[in-house]
Amino acid sequence: RVDTLAKLSAGYWVGLMSFDDGKFAVAETWLSRPELLADDSPWRFGANYNRARALAALGKYEEAAAILEKDKSPQQDGNKLRAEMLRERAKADK
Repeated sequence: RVDTLAKLSAGYWVGLMSFDDGKFAVAETWLSRPELLADDSPWRFGANYNRARALAALGKYEEAAAILEKDKSPQQDGNKLRAEMLRERAKADK
């Protein structure tokens, strides 16, 4: 279990560091890993939120909004507001 948690944590943090470095596609790839998004992953909510941030940074507003709208984390209300903002941005860009 310890090695599994270490691998999950490493993947999550590589995704975040990639985002911070402006490597949004790389970040999205790391944060989309199925083991990070699994129901038993301690990083699932953070991975989904940050995956949506990476997609938004890539201009994929609709895809990012869809992720945020499905969220069931303690921050779901804020994520739904962010999803609305992203949808408005997508409309404005068309």
